[in-house]
Amino acid sequence: MSLVLFLTILLTSFSTAIGPALTAQAEDVPVQKNIVSFAVAGQIGNSIIDESAHTVHFKVPFGTDLTALTPVISVSSGATISAASGVAKDFTTPVTYTVTSDSGPDSPQTWTVTGSLTEKRITLDSSNMLLKSNFDWAIGQALEFVQTGKSGPVNVNKTGGQPGPFPYIPSYWAGYKHRTAFYSRDFVHQAPGGHMLGLDQENFSMFKTFAKGATEARKWYTLWAYNFDGSNYTIDYKSDTNFVREVPIQFELIEKAYEQYLWTGNEAYINDSDMWNFYTKVLTDYIALHDTNGNGVAEGTGGGIFKGAASYNERSGEPIIEAGDAIGSQYQALLAYANMLKAKGLNAESTAAFAKAQELKDYFNNEWSVKNGDKSGSYVRAWHADQVTRYTDFGKENSWFLPMKLITEPGQRNSNYLDYISEQIGNGLIYTSPTAKASLDKPNSPANVEAYSYLPDTFYPYNRVDEGWKWLKFLMETRPNRHEQFAAGTLTNGEYPEISYTLIGNIVEGLMGIEPNAPQHSVVTAPRLASEVPDVKVDFLQMGQNDISVAHKGNTKTEFINRAGSQPLTWEARFYGNYPTINLNGTDQPALHKTVNGEKVSYITTTVAVGSTSVAEVSTSGTADKAEAPVSDKPSGTFDKTIKVALSTSTPDAKIYYTLDGKTPTRNSNHYTGPFVIQKTAELKMFTASEYLLDSDVVSYAYTINAPIVEKPTPNMEAGTHSTFLSIELSTSTAGADIYYTVDGTTPTRNSTKYMNPIAVTKTTTVKAIAFKEEWVDSDVATLAYAIVLPVVDAPAASKATGRYDEAFQVTLATGTEGASIYYTTNGDTPTKDSTLYTGAFEIANSTTVKAIAVKDMYTNSIVASYAYRIVAGPLPEPASAPAYLSDLNWISATSGWAGHPPLKDHAINSATTPIKINGITYAKGIGTNATSIIKYNIGGGYGLFKAVIGIDDV
Repeated sequence: MSLVLFLTILLTSFSTAIGPALTAQAEDVPVQKNIVSFAVAGQIGNSIIDESAHTVHFKVPFGTDLTALTPVISVSSGATISAASGVAKDFTTPVTYTVTSDSGPDSPQTWTVTGSLTEKRITLDSSNMLLKSNFDWAIGQALEFVQTGKSGPVNVNKTGGQPGPFPYIPSYWAGYKHRTAFYSRDFVHQAPGGHMLGLDQENFSMFKTFAKGATEARKWYTLWAYNFDGSNYTIDYKSDTNFVREVPIQFELIEKAYEQYLWTGNEAYINDSDMWNFYTKVLTDYIALHDTNGNGVAEGTGGGIFKGAASYNERSGEPIIEAGDAIGSQYQALLAYANMLKAKGLNAESTAAFAKAQELKDYFNNEWSVKNGDKSGSYVRAWHADQVTRYTDFGKENSWFLPMKLITEPGQRNSNYLDYISEQIGNGLIYTSPTAKASLDKPNSPANVEAYSYLPDTFYPYNRVDEGWKWLKFLMETRPNRHEQFAAGTLTNGEYPEISYTLIGNIVEGLMGIEPNAPQHSVVTAPRLASEVPDVKVDFLQMGQNDISVAHKGNTKTEFINRAGSQPLTWEARFYGNYPTINLNGTDQPALHKTVNGEKVSYITTTVAVGSTSVAEVSTSGTADKAEAPVSDKPSGTFDKTIKVALSTSTPDAKIYYTLDGKTPTRNSNHYTGPFVIQKTAELKMFTASEYLLDSDVVSYAYTINAPIVEKPTPNMEAGTHSTFLSIELSTSTAGADIYYTVDGTTPTRNSTKYMNPIAVTKTTTVKAIAFKEEWVDSDVATLAYAIVLPVVDAPAASKATGRYDEAFQVTLATGTEGASIYYTTNGDTPTKDSTLYTGAFEIANSTTVKAIAVKDMYTNSIVASYAYRIVAGPLPEPASAPAYLSDLNWISATSGWAGHPPLKDHAINSATTPIKINGITYAKGIGTNATSIIKYNIGGGYGLFKAVIGIDDV
């Protein structure tokens, strides 16, 4: 009704306004003297223009200088304004503008313009206007999602839910805009941005809600989502054994709660009983309950999200039980817990937790992620439920979480994997227009834009500034575009809360490299600016009780202001690179050096008092000791055999990094751990990396290798399709050579299985083999694809057909394949060789479903045959003579998803007196219910066809 009334008023106003204009003389129309638009740089939202009061009001971020703002103004056609558009004005007090027209008798119109500052919040300034404007947008958009102090419905998913109103707890939206809930995975990723916006009350409230949700009945899983009032969001929760749950979030909640402790210094994060119980239970009982293979890694079930998924990648459908995002998050949770134990003064427990974290990292890098013993190859990113199959292809979250969670060891393997992630994602989503549905740039590009908000987190820690900026820029440029869930109600990418919150967090923590430690009153900065961002400054950034300001000029100069607070701060000014000195407040000082995530940084530490400013800038002046260059035990030259090279340096506690392709080595190149073989002509380049000295110069060695090549292995049976099991024998014509092979499609190395005996091939298999001989060049890889296609056993047939019977009977099973054995079940389970072996007729005395398979050696098992028998004692009921309404029948039981509101017959669920009405049509018969409902009937076999009209009730 309100919509009709609005349209009626609109039409009436329209005809009233237009009527006189249609009959008046054109020269009698006075020129309006209105301000049509008014804007200043960096303002928050649009200006408020009141034509009746002739006023304009605009808001700019806290800290903006109001004394010299230059507005851009447009006025009614034919009118002029004084002062003119583009003239700077002081808006600390109201400013008067005069709008004049030459036509009509009216005098000039005076307008009053006022400007005001938003409440104190973080601000950003940069000469890159895309960065600045999107940061300002993100602040306004993110704050719109705050629910604190509000009330409203719960359990809404596009429509439906309970109208309430229910009072909301301190919280903000984290999840689809068409759902009244905050989701755990979204929330933890948004929490840093939430702090930067001053939403510390909301963050703690939401963390505590999730912590309290983990119970023994739920096997120490917390719930996936909560309504804004703190109640279970029922779309994702059916019961304590049937709710959405994914392994990584248990650990991310711990990691991100500790991060909030570092930002805020709030002791409740380490002392609150609910929070501490959650941390402890997850890292003890939860892991123990979900670790069936005893390797210390929490597992999923291999089933869907309602059964416990191992990974955040919900769209793969892979039956995996352990995943890269889960083990990476578990590692970070252990580190966070160790640090919290240390903060609580529990030093022995903290030491043990740090050791456990390191043990998990070592296990990951040396065993969990290694396929066929190849420690230099791609990472395993998930384990199949069969406990044998390992996935090394691209798995979206369970791939990029590996380097993002820093569980991978920096070096060539990790660097190659970051390259691999970039290749698999390409340019992400491709939009032909903002309103068009996105297409994927690469087959593995994620379809959901929020997935891309993790990529700055992935690349910035390794100082891969161009890739970090690429994905920040992608999020900024595509945020007005159509979201994947457009049809459901989340219209644009920017309407997904994760985008605005993580833009803020990624810029501060990623691009600007700000690492807080409020409890210790210290902070680290490390500029990571791409060439498109020559400068950036954040101001009024809250860290504990201090307001700080950080400004980067390129990647070599940082200004730090301890603007307000009660404590001086220890500032570690980091710069990526190998610099001898850092100029601090005008004085050159020797730089300190260390490796952070595989990257060399030069840094200096200083104390900055409250109200003081310090400036640090790298300097190439001055001198510092260099590490000694490494040497090879093999001089440059030409060799008629392969050579084993040993490298060394006289600098103690240093590492050597090298390349063999002539490229300049970095800390992400090959780390020298022992002598290695050079098999082909190569240019060896290497340097010595030190934590205390400047890195050595790069030195080069040139090797020409003219060694003989081992002959490729050959099989006794040609690759192809075979109808029987095979025994594959391998050989090489090179005397004295050894053969190594794989059967999982990976490239064999000397760490693969050594060929000793024939290889049994009992299913379709790709055998890859390579031959080695000392001082010879390795053979090419032989790839042998064998397809095993066996005859199929005939499915079992039962002597009784599926149907309804009035008394017990005997049933026999038979198969047309001679010599086959039959296995069967009577409890609904799928039969296997471990099921009951059929030996003769058996009795069916109760309603039962018999499932059977036939099996024979050298044959493929038959399909499963299924026979459903219903035993109904006494005479069978007569078939129904006429249609019947379910609301006229008596149900056995009935529940609805709305607590306290059971289903109602012939009435809407909200009232026993309200008829059912769908799309304007009233139905006399029907059932009113809500959300997930279970209604059970016993129809005695009397009905076989059901018809229904299902919809959302108009009321």
